[in-house]
Amino acid sequence: MIKHLENDEFQKLVLESKQPVVVDFYATWCGPCQYMEPVIEEIAQEMEGKVNVYKVNIDEARDLAIDQGIVSVPTFIFVKDGKVVSKNVGTLSKQDFLAKINSIL
Repeated sequence: MIKHLENDEFQKLVLESKQPVVVDFYATWCGPCQYMEPVIEEIAQEMEGKVNVYKVNIDEARDLAIDQGIVSVPTFIFVKDGKVVSKNVGTLSKQDFLAKINSIL
């Protein structure tokens, strides 16, 4: 199961993580976000132990979304060694998503 992050957890769980991290910024009312949900769940299970996957509901963690420059959902950020190395706005195929993850491993 993917953990939903709160404002105060981002620093420790994402920026200080020893493993690469993917964060899914989403909204419950967003159609493309709903489309991506099963893809993200599959990827989180397949990549368990290699990459941490988190979700952030922009309506519940508005300050965090603003701090990360999120202007559209879904937005996925890929973090390695505390730095955002890639950001993707919009949907991705599972293959493209895995390719992005593999590029940061």
